[in-house]
Amino acid sequence: MHHTFSTHLLRALLLIAATLLTAPAYSGSDADHPLLSRYPGAQVRDFQQVDYETIEVPVRRDAVAANGGFVLTSKVGDVTRHFYELHNVSTLKLYENYHEAVRRSGLAITYTCKLDECGDPSQAQRLGGMVSLTGGVYNDYRKPYFLVAEGKGSKGPVVVAIFIGGYEDDASVQQIVVESEPLETGLITVDASYLTAPPVAARASAATEKHEEDSPLLPRFPGAKLNDVRNTEHETFSLPTAIVDASGKAAMLDLVGDVYQHYYSIEHVSTLKLHENYKAALAKAGFTTLFSCELDRCGTSDQAERLGGLVALRGSVYNDYRKPYYLLAKRDTSNGALYIALFIGGYNDNASVQQVVLNTLPLQTGLVSITADSLGREIAETGKAAVYGIYFDTDLAAIKPTSKPALDAIAGALRAKPDLTFHVVGHTDARGNLAHNLDLSQRRAEAVVAALVKDYHIAPARLAAKGLASYAPVASNDEEAGRARNRRVELVKQ
Repeated sequence: MHHTFSTHLLRALLLIAATLLTAPAYSGSDADHPLLSRYPGAQVRDFQQVDYETIEVPVRRDAVAANGGFVLTSKVGDVTRHFYELHNVSTLKLYENYHEAVRRSGLAITYTCKLDECGDPSQAQRLGGMVSLTGGVYNDYRKPYFLVAEGKGSKGPVVVAIFIGGYEDDASVQQIVVESEPLETGLITVDASYLTAPPVAARASAATEKHEEDSPLLPRFPGAKLNDVRNTEHETFSLPTAIVDASGKAAMLDLVGDVYQHYYSIEHVSTLKLHENYKAALAKAGFTTLFSCELDRCGTSDQAERLGGLVALRGSVYNDYRKPYYLLAKRDTSNGALYIALFIGGYNDNASVQQVVLNTLPLQTGLVSITADSLGREIAETGKAAVYGIYFDTDLAAIKPTSKPALDAIAGALRAKPDLTFHVVGHTDARGNLAHNLDLSQRRAEAVVAALVKDYHIAPARLAAKGLASYAPVASNDEEAGRARNRRVELVKQ
Protein backbone atom coordinates (compact mmCIF):
# COMPACT_ATOMS: atom_id res chain seq x y z
CA MET A 1 0.00 0.00 0.00
CA HIS A 2 2.80 2.38 0.93
CA HIS A 3 4.67 1.40 -2.24
CA THR A 4 1.60 2.14 -4.42
CA PHE A 5 1.14 5.61 -2.84
CA SER A 6 4.83 6.44 -3.39
CA THR A 7 4.61 5.33 -7.02
CA HIS A 8 1.61 7.58 -7.66
CA LEU A 9 3.32 10.51 -5.93
CA LEU A 10 6.47 10.05 -8.01
CA ARG A 11 4.46 9.92 -11.22
CA ALA A 12 2.63 13.11 -10.24
CA LEU A 13 5.88 14.89 -9.49
CA LEU A 14 7.39 13.82 -12.81
CA LEU A 15 4.28 14.95 -14.68
CA ILE A 16 4.46 18.43 -13.11
CA ALA A 17 8.21 18.57 -13.67
CA ALA A 18 7.67 17.79 -17.33
CA THR A 19 5.16 20.63 -17.46
CA LEU A 20 7.73 22.97 -15.93
CA LEU A 21 10.25 22.00 -18.58
CA THR A 22 7.84 22.41 -21.51
CA ALA A 23 7.74 26.11 -22.31
CA PRO A 24 5.71 28.11 -24.80
CA ALA A 25 7.25 30.52 -27.29
CA TYR A 26 9.19 33.25 -25.48
CA SER A 27 7.38 36.49 -26.26
CA GLY A 28 5.28 39.08 -24.48
CA SER A 29 5.26 40.27 -20.90
CA ASP A 30 3.29 37.20 -19.76
CA ALA A 31 5.64 34.62 -21.28
CA ASP A 32 7.69 32.08 -19.38
CA HIS A 33 11.37 31.51 -19.98
CA PRO A 34 12.01 28.67 -22.47
CA LEU A 35 14.06 26.85 -19.85
CA LEU A 36 11.39 26.83 -17.12
CA SER A 37 7.68 27.29 -17.60
CA ARG A 38 5.44 28.28 -14.72
CA TYR A 39 3.85 25.89 -12.25
CA PRO A 40 0.28 25.05 -13.37
CA GLY A 41 -2.12 27.78 -12.25
CA ALA A 42 0.60 30.30 -11.47
CA GLN A 43 0.01 33.93 -12.41
CA VAL A 44 2.76 36.32 -13.51
CA ARG A 45 2.80 39.25 -11.11
CA ASP A 46 5.86 40.84 -12.72
CA PHE A 47 8.30 40.14 -15.53
CA GLN A 48 11.55 41.62 -16.78
CA GLN A 49 13.91 40.75 -19.63
CA VAL A 50 17.05 42.79 -20.31
CA ASP A 51 19.83 42.11 -22.81
CA TYR A 52 23.35 42.08 -21.42
CA GLU A 53 22.70 43.19 -17.86
CA THR A 54 24.86 42.95 -14.75
CA ILE A 55 23.14 41.35 -11.77
CA GLU A 56 24.15 40.23 -8.28
CA VAL A 57 22.93 36.68 -7.61
CA PRO A 58 22.98 35.06 -4.15
CA VAL A 59 24.78 31.73 -4.56
CA ARG A 60 25.23 30.33 -1.03
CA ARG A 61 24.72 31.04 2.63
CA ASP A 62 27.60 32.17 4.82
CA ALA A 63 26.88 33.26 8.37
CA VAL A 64 29.69 35.84 8.35
CA ALA A 65 28.85 37.33 4.96
CA ALA A 66 27.11 40.64 4.54
CA ASN A 67 23.82 40.86 2.65
CA GLY A 68 21.85 38.91 5.23
CA GLY A 69 24.40 36.12 5.45
CA PHE A 70 24.47 35.29 1.73
CA VAL A 71 27.37 35.47 -0.70
CA LEU A 72 26.59 37.40 -3.89
CA THR A 73 28.23 36.75 -7.24
CA SER A 74 28.13 39.22 -10.13
CA LYS A 75 26.81 37.76 -13.37
CA VAL A 76 26.64 39.44 -16.79
CA GLY A 77 24.36 38.30 -19.58
CA ASP A 78 20.79 38.29 -20.82
CA VAL A 79 18.73 38.45 -17.63
CA THR A 80 15.15 37.21 -17.36
CA ARG A 81 13.22 37.55 -14.09
CA HIS A 82 9.77 36.34 -13.10
CA PHE A 83 7.58 36.87 -10.06
CA TYR A 84 4.86 34.19 -9.96
CA GLU A 85 1.92 33.99 -7.53
CA LEU A 86 -0.04 30.87 -6.59
CA HIS A 87 -2.90 29.92 -4.29
CA ASN A 88 -3.47 26.75 -2.29
CA VAL A 89 -0.09 25.20 -3.11
CA SER A 90 2.53 24.56 -0.44
CA THR A 91 6.05 25.91 -0.76
CA LEU A 92 7.29 22.33 -0.29
CA LYS A 93 5.37 21.05 -3.31
CA LEU A 94 6.61 23.95 -5.41
CA TYR A 95 10.20 23.40 -4.35
CA GLU A 96 10.15 19.65 -5.05
CA ASN A 97 8.76 20.24 -8.53
CA TYR A 98 11.23 23.00 -9.39
CA HIS A 99 14.11 20.98 -7.96
CA GLU A 100 13.15 17.99 -10.10
CA ALA A 101 12.61 20.12 -13.21
CA VAL A 102 16.00 21.81 -12.84
CA ARG A 103 17.74 18.49 -12.19
CA ARG A 104 16.18 16.89 -15.27
CA SER A 105 17.16 19.87 -17.43
CA GLY A 106 20.82 18.94 -17.08
CA LEU A 107 21.75 21.92 -14.92
CA ALA A 108 23.87 21.19 -11.86
CA ILE A 109 22.27 22.28 -8.60
CA THR A 110 25.08 24.05 -6.77
CA TYR A 111 23.25 25.20 -3.63
CA THR A 112 19.96 24.74 -1.81
CA CYS A 113 18.52 25.81 1.50
CA LYS A 114 15.27 24.70 3.06
CA LEU A 115 13.19 26.34 5.78
CA ASP A 116 15.44 27.29 8.73
CA GLU A 117 18.56 26.62 6.63
CA CYS A 118 17.72 29.87 4.81
CA GLY A 119 18.14 31.82 8.05
CA ASP A 120 15.74 33.50 10.42
CA PRO A 121 12.56 35.13 9.03
CA SER A 122 14.25 38.48 8.38
CA GLN A 123 17.13 36.78 6.57
CA ALA A 124 14.74 34.70 4.48
CA GLN A 125 12.80 37.83 3.59
CA ARG A 126 16.01 39.56 2.58
CA LEU A 127 17.12 36.57 0.51
CA GLY A 128 13.82 36.63 -1.36
CA GLY A 129 14.26 40.33 -2.00
CA MET A 130 17.66 39.70 -3.59
CA VAL A 131 16.03 37.38 -6.12
CA SER A 132 12.79 39.33 -6.62
CA LEU A 133 12.76 41.83 -9.47
CA THR A 134 10.65 44.15 -7.30
CA GLY A 135 13.25 44.04 -4.52
CA GLY A 136 10.84 42.45 -2.05
CA VAL A 137 8.64 39.40 -1.47
CA TYR A 138 6.14 41.19 0.79
CA ASN A 139 4.73 38.55 3.18
CA ASP A 140 5.82 35.56 1.09
CA TYR A 141 8.94 34.60 3.03
CA ARG A 142 7.45 31.95 5.34
CA LYS A 143 8.50 28.32 4.84
CA PRO A 144 11.22 29.38 2.38
CA TYR A 145 13.14 27.31 -0.13
CA PHE A 146 15.99 28.43 -2.34
CA LEU A 147 18.12 26.83 -5.03
CA VAL A 148 20.90 27.84 -7.41
CA ALA A 149 21.82 25.86 -10.53
CA GLU A 150 24.41 26.31 -13.24
CA GLY A 151 25.15 24.75 -16.61
CA LYS A 152 25.50 25.33 -20.33
CA GLY A 153 22.81 26.72 -22.60
CA SER A 154 22.50 27.61 -26.27
CA LYS A 155 24.05 31.05 -25.64
CA GLY A 156 26.70 29.95 -23.15
CA PRO A 157 26.85 29.53 -19.35
CA VAL A 158 23.48 29.64 -17.57
CA VAL A 159 22.70 30.45 -13.94
CA VAL A 160 19.26 29.89 -12.39
CA ALA A 161 18.23 31.16 -8.95
CA ILE A 162 14.78 30.39 -7.50
CA PHE A 163 13.31 31.54 -4.19
CA ILE A 164 10.00 30.11 -3.00
CA GLY A 165 8.12 31.50 -0.01
CA GLY A 166 4.57 31.64 1.28
CA TYR A 167 2.04 33.25 3.56
CA GLU A 168 -1.04 31.40 4.80
CA ASP A 169 -2.47 29.66 1.68
CA ASP A 170 -0.57 31.83 -0.82
CA ALA A 171 2.89 31.28 -2.26
CA SER A 172 5.19 33.00 -4.70
CA VAL A 173 8.15 32.07 -6.88
CA GLN A 174 10.99 34.53 -7.55
CA GLN A 175 13.04 33.35 -10.52
CA ILE A 176 16.22 34.60 -12.19
CA VAL A 177 17.75 33.14 -15.35
CA VAL A 178 21.08 34.59 -16.51
CA GLU A 179 22.35 33.50 -19.93
CA SER A 180 25.92 34.66 -20.43
CA GLU A 181 27.12 35.49 -23.92
CA PRO A 182 29.74 37.83 -25.43
CA LEU A 183 28.69 41.46 -25.72
CA GLU A 184 27.31 42.26 -29.17
CA THR A 185 28.98 45.45 -30.38
CA GLY A 186 28.99 47.21 -33.72
CA LEU A 187 25.27 47.93 -33.46
CA ILE A 188 25.93 51.68 -33.85
CA THR A 189 28.18 53.17 -36.53
CA VAL A 190 29.33 56.77 -36.89
CA ASP A 191 28.87 58.03 -40.46
CA ALA A 192 32.43 58.91 -41.49
CA SER A 193 31.24 60.84 -44.55
CA TYR A 194 29.64 63.45 -42.28
CA LEU A 195 33.00 64.05 -40.59
CA THR A 196 34.61 65.17 -43.85
CA ALA A 197 31.64 66.92 -45.49
CA PRO A 198 32.16 70.63 -46.27
CA PRO A 199 30.23 73.01 -43.98
CA VAL A 200 27.44 73.75 -46.47
CA ALA A 201 26.90 70.05 -47.18
CA ALA A 202 26.85 69.20 -43.48
CA ARG A 203 24.24 71.86 -42.80
CA ALA A 204 22.15 70.80 -45.79
CA SER A 205 22.16 67.22 -44.54
CA ALA A 206 20.71 68.31 -41.21
CA ALA A 207 18.31 70.83 -42.74
CA THR A 208 16.65 68.23 -44.97
CA GLU A 209 15.97 65.85 -42.09
CA LYS A 210 12.39 65.02 -41.26
CA HIS A 211 11.25 65.30 -37.66
CA GLU A 212 11.49 61.57 -37.09
CA GLU A 213 14.96 61.06 -38.58
CA ASP A 214 18.21 60.48 -36.75
CA SER A 215 21.34 62.59 -36.66
CA PRO A 216 23.23 62.33 -39.97
CA LEU A 217 26.32 61.53 -37.89
CA LEU A 218 25.04 59.14 -35.23
CA PRO A 219 22.01 56.92 -35.94
CA ARG A 220 19.85 55.27 -33.31
CA PHE A 221 20.45 51.94 -31.59
CA PRO A 222 18.54 49.15 -33.40
CA GLY A 223 14.95 48.95 -32.14
CA ALA A 224 15.07 52.34 -30.42
CA LYS A 225 12.03 54.61 -30.55
CA LEU A 226 12.56 58.32 -31.23
CA ASN A 227 10.51 60.32 -28.71
CA ASP A 228 11.67 63.82 -29.59
CA VAL A 229 14.17 65.70 -31.74
CA ARG A 230 15.36 69.28 -32.08
CA ASN A 231 17.83 70.77 -34.58
CA THR A 232 19.05 74.35 -34.09
CA GLU A 233 21.62 76.17 -36.19
CA HIS A 234 24.33 78.24 -34.49
CA GLU A 235 23.08 78.03 -30.92
CA THR A 236 24.85 78.44 -27.60
CA PHE A 237 24.87 75.18 -25.61
CA SER A 238 26.62 73.98 -22.46
CA LEU A 239 27.69 70.38 -21.84
CA PRO A 240 28.61 68.90 -18.42
CA THR A 241 32.28 68.08 -17.88
CA ALA A 242 31.80 66.67 -14.37
CA ILE A 243 29.10 65.12 -12.24
CA VAL A 244 26.59 67.34 -10.48
CA ASP A 245 27.78 68.48 -7.06
CA ALA A 246 25.77 68.57 -3.84
CA SER A 247 24.37 71.99 -4.71
CA GLY A 248 22.98 70.70 -8.00
CA LYS A 249 25.57 72.36 -10.24
CA ALA A 250 28.18 70.92 -12.59
CA ALA A 251 31.22 72.26 -14.41
CA MET A 252 30.11 73.06 -17.96
CA LEU A 253 31.76 73.47 -21.34
CA ASP A 254 30.16 76.43 -23.13
CA LEU A 255 29.98 75.99 -26.89
CA VAL A 256 28.44 77.59 -29.97
CA GLY A 257 27.45 75.60 -33.02
CA ASP A 258 24.75 73.62 -34.79
CA VAL A 259 22.99 71.54 -32.14
CA TYR A 260 21.16 68.27 -32.82
CA GLN A 261 19.30 66.76 -29.86
CA HIS A 262 17.58 63.38 -29.83
CA TYR A 263 15.66 61.50 -27.14
CA TYR A 264 15.37 57.73 -27.67
CA SER A 265 13.80 54.93 -25.62
CA ILE A 266 14.66 51.23 -25.90
CA GLU A 267 12.96 48.21 -24.34
CA HIS A 268 14.70 45.11 -22.96
CA VAL A 269 18.25 46.42 -23.46
CA SER A 270 20.56 47.25 -20.56
CA THR A 271 22.19 50.63 -20.12
CA LEU A 272 25.50 48.74 -20.10
CA LYS A 273 24.93 47.32 -23.60
CA LEU A 274 23.90 50.72 -24.93
CA HIS A 275 26.91 52.44 -23.38
CA GLU A 276 29.40 49.90 -24.66
CA ASN A 277 28.05 50.17 -28.21
CA TYR A 278 28.08 53.97 -28.25
CA LYS A 279 31.54 54.08 -26.68
CA ALA A 280 32.94 51.60 -29.21
CA ALA A 281 31.40 53.50 -32.14
CA LEU A 282 32.87 56.83 -31.03
CA ALA A 283 36.30 55.36 -30.35
CA LYS A 284 36.33 53.70 -33.78
CA ALA A 285 35.46 57.05 -35.40
CA GLY A 286 38.40 58.78 -33.71
CA PHE A 287 36.58 60.65 -30.93
CA THR A 288 38.42 61.45 -27.70
CA THR A 289 36.59 61.13 -24.40
CA LEU A 290 36.65 64.42 -22.46
CA PHE A 291 34.65 63.14 -19.49
CA SER A 292 32.67 60.07 -18.56
CA CYS A 293 31.07 58.47 -15.53
CA GLU A 294 29.52 55.08 -14.97
CA LEU A 295 26.91 53.87 -12.47
CA ASP A 296 27.74 55.02 -8.91
CA ARG A 297 30.52 57.26 -10.22
CA CYS A 298 27.79 59.48 -11.67
CA GLY A 299 26.82 60.29 -8.07
CA THR A 300 23.69 59.62 -6.07
CA SER A 301 20.34 59.00 -7.73
CA ASP A 302 19.51 62.70 -7.42
CA GLN A 303 22.87 63.72 -8.89
CA ALA A 304 22.52 61.29 -11.80
CA GLU A 305 18.99 62.52 -12.50
CA ARG A 306 20.18 66.14 -12.57
CA LEU A 307 23.17 65.28 -14.74
CA GLY A 308 20.86 63.69 -17.29
CA GLY A 309 18.57 66.71 -17.16
CA LEU A 310 21.43 68.98 -18.23
CA VAL A 311 21.60 67.27 -21.64
CA ALA A 312 18.00 66.04 -21.92
CA LEU A 313 16.00 67.57 -24.74
CA ARG A 314 13.00 68.07 -22.45
CA GLY A 315 15.09 69.13 -19.47
CA SER A 316 14.33 65.92 -17.57
CA VAL A 317 15.09 62.20 -17.86
CA TYR A 318 11.95 61.36 -15.84
CA ASN A 319 12.48 57.90 -14.26
CA ASP A 320 15.35 56.89 -16.55
CA TYR A 321 18.30 57.71 -14.30
CA ARG A 322 18.96 54.24 -12.86
CA LYS A 323 22.21 52.48 -13.80
CA PRO A 324 23.42 55.69 -15.49
CA TYR A 325 26.24 56.33 -17.93
CA TYR A 326 27.41 59.72 -19.21
CA LEU A 327 29.93 60.33 -21.97
CA LEU A 328 31.27 63.55 -23.50
CA ALA A 329 33.52 63.10 -26.54
CA LYS A 330 35.19 65.35 -29.11
CA ARG A 331 36.73 65.05 -32.53
CA ASP A 332 38.43 67.80 -34.52
CA THR A 333 37.60 67.96 -38.22
CA SER A 334 38.55 70.27 -41.08
CA ASN A 335 35.19 72.01 -40.58
CA GLY A 336 35.54 72.55 -36.84
CA ALA A 337 35.20 70.52 -33.66
CA LEU A 338 32.44 67.96 -33.17
CA TYR A 339 31.13 67.26 -29.67
CA ILE A 340 28.87 64.38 -28.67
CA ALA A 341 27.24 64.06 -25.24
CA LEU A 342 25.25 60.98 -24.24
CA PHE A 343 23.32 60.29 -21.05
CA ILE A 344 22.04 56.72 -20.80
CA GLY A 345 19.76 55.68 -17.96
CA GLY A 346 17.11 53.08 -17.28
CA TYR A 347 14.08 52.09 -15.28
CA ASN A 348 13.03 48.45 -14.90
CA ASP A 349 13.60 46.86 -18.33
CA ASN A 350 13.44 50.13 -20.24
CA ALA A 351 16.29 52.51 -21.05
CA SER A 352 16.63 55.88 -22.71
CA VAL A 353 19.35 57.83 -24.51
CA GLN A 354 19.65 61.60 -24.34
CA GLN A 355 21.91 62.51 -27.25
CA VAL A 356 23.49 65.86 -28.15
CA VAL A 357 25.60 66.36 -31.27
CA LEU A 358 27.17 69.82 -31.49
CA ASN A 359 29.01 70.83 -34.65
CA THR A 360 31.06 74.01 -34.31
CA LEU A 361 30.61 75.00 -37.96
CA PRO A 362 31.41 78.63 -38.77
CA LEU A 363 28.46 81.00 -38.53
CA GLN A 364 26.59 81.59 -41.79
CA THR A 365 26.20 85.35 -42.03
CA GLY A 366 24.36 87.51 -44.51
CA LEU A 367 21.12 85.56 -44.06
CA VAL A 368 19.39 88.55 -42.48
CA SER A 369 20.43 92.11 -43.23
CA ILE A 370 20.21 94.80 -40.58
CA THR A 371 20.85 98.42 -41.56
CA ALA A 372 20.58 101.83 -39.99
CA ASP A 373 17.71 102.60 -42.36
CA SER A 374 15.71 99.49 -41.41
CA LEU A 375 16.16 100.23 -37.69
CA GLY A 376 15.17 103.88 -38.24
CA ARG A 377 11.98 102.89 -40.08
CA GLU A 378 11.00 100.40 -37.36
CA ILE A 379 11.55 103.00 -34.61
CA ALA A 380 9.52 105.59 -36.54
CA GLU A 381 6.63 103.13 -36.97
CA THR A 382 6.53 101.39 -33.57
CA GLY A 383 8.74 103.42 -31.26
CA LYS A 384 11.17 100.55 -30.88
CA ALA A 385 13.32 98.14 -32.88
CA ALA A 386 14.43 94.58 -32.08
CA VAL A 387 18.05 93.69 -32.82
CA TYR A 388 18.99 90.00 -33.13
CA GLY A 389 22.56 90.28 -34.34
CA ILE A 390 24.29 90.91 -31.01
CA TYR A 391 25.98 87.73 -29.71
CA PHE A 392 27.19 86.72 -26.27
CA ASP A 393 28.73 83.53 -24.93
CA THR A 394 26.46 81.49 -22.69
CA ASP A 395 25.89 83.16 -19.32
CA LEU A 396 28.33 85.99 -20.12
CA ALA A 397 27.91 89.69 -20.95
CA ALA A 398 30.96 90.19 -23.18
CA ILE A 399 29.91 91.08 -26.73
CA LYS A 400 31.35 88.78 -29.41
CA PRO A 401 33.18 90.23 -32.46
CA THR A 402 30.51 88.75 -34.77
CA SER A 403 28.14 91.41 -33.38
CA LYS A 404 29.87 94.29 -35.23
CA PRO A 405 27.38 94.54 -38.16
CA ALA A 406 24.48 94.96 -35.72
CA LEU A 407 26.36 97.54 -33.64
CA ASP A 408 27.25 99.43 -36.83
CA ALA A 409 23.55 99.57 -37.75
CA ILE A 410 22.50 100.74 -34.26
CA ALA A 411 25.13 103.49 -34.29
CA GLY A 412 24.00 104.58 -37.74
CA ALA A 413 20.38 104.82 -36.63
CA LEU A 414 21.37 106.87 -33.57
CA ARG A 415 23.46 109.27 -35.64
CA ALA A 416 20.58 109.74 -38.07
CA LYS A 417 18.39 110.98 -35.19
CA PRO A 418 20.81 112.93 -32.94
CA ASP A 419 18.00 114.57 -30.98
CA LEU A 420 16.47 111.28 -29.77
CA THR A 421 17.31 109.32 -26.62
CA PHE A 422 16.79 105.57 -26.18
CA HIS A 423 16.44 102.79 -23.68
CA VAL A 424 18.71 99.86 -24.60
CA VAL A 425 16.76 96.88 -23.27
CA GLY A 426 18.16 93.36 -22.84
CA HIS A 427 15.82 90.36 -23.07
CA THR A 428 16.36 86.63 -22.40
CA ASP A 429 14.28 83.51 -22.84
CA ALA A 430 12.55 81.87 -19.87
CA ARG A 431 15.13 79.17 -19.21
CA GLY A 432 17.06 79.37 -15.96
CA ASN A 433 16.61 81.37 -12.79
CA LEU A 434 14.65 84.62 -13.19
CA ALA A 435 16.81 86.65 -10.79
CA HIS A 436 19.93 85.47 -12.58
CA ASN A 437 18.43 86.32 -15.97
CA LEU A 438 17.47 89.80 -14.77
CA ASP A 439 21.06 90.43 -13.74
CA LEU A 440 22.41 88.91 -16.97
CA SER A 441 20.09 90.94 -19.22
CA GLN A 442 21.02 94.13 -17.33
CA ARG A 443 24.74 93.46 -17.77
CA ARG A 444 24.28 92.72 -21.46
CA ALA A 445 22.29 95.92 -22.00
CA GLU A 446 25.04 97.84 -20.21
CA ALA A 447 27.65 96.15 -22.42
CA VAL A 448 25.82 97.34 -25.55
CA VAL A 449 25.65 100.90 -24.19
CA ALA A 450 29.35 100.78 -23.30
CA ALA A 451 30.26 99.58 -26.81
CA LEU A 452 28.21 102.34 -28.46
CA VAL A 453 29.78 104.99 -26.24
CA LYS A 454 33.37 103.75 -26.50
CA ASP A 455 33.58 102.49 -30.08
CA TYR A 456 31.04 104.75 -31.82
CA HIS A 457 31.27 107.89 -29.65
CA ILE A 458 27.53 108.04 -28.92
CA ALA A 459 26.81 110.47 -26.05
CA PRO A 460 26.19 108.51 -22.83
CA ALA A 461 23.27 110.79 -21.92
CA ARG A 462 21.34 109.48 -24.93
CA LEU A 463 21.34 105.86 -23.73
CA ALA A 464 19.89 104.12 -20.67
CA ALA A 465 20.44 100.38 -20.12
CA LYS A 466 17.70 98.16 -18.72
CA GLY A 467 17.47 94.38 -18.33
CA LEU A 468 14.02 92.76 -18.43
CA ALA A 469 14.99 89.05 -18.57
CA SER A 470 11.88 87.15 -19.77
CA TYR A 471 9.26 89.72 -18.70
CA ALA A 472 8.47 90.86 -22.26
CA PRO A 473 8.46 87.84 -24.62
CA VAL A 474 7.50 88.21 -28.26
CA ALA A 475 6.98 84.45 -28.75
CA SER A 476 6.32 81.27 -26.78
CA ASN A 477 9.21 79.93 -24.72
CA ASP A 478 8.04 76.34 -25.20
CA GLU A 479 9.99 75.85 -28.43
CA GLU A 480 13.53 76.83 -29.44
CA ALA A 481 12.31 78.99 -32.33
CA GLY A 482 10.31 81.11 -29.89
CA ARG A 483 13.11 81.28 -27.35
CA ALA A 484 15.48 82.49 -30.10
CA ARG A 485 13.10 85.37 -30.88
CA ASN A 486 12.90 86.28 -27.21
CA ARG A 487 16.69 86.54 -26.86
CA ARG A 488 17.21 90.04 -28.22
CA VAL A 489 18.27 93.63 -27.61
CA GLU A 490 15.72 96.38 -28.22
CA LEU A 491 16.10 100.09 -28.87
CA VAL A 492 13.10 101.84 -27.28
CA LYS A 493 12.56 105.54 -27.95
CA GLN A 494 12.28 107.56 -24.74
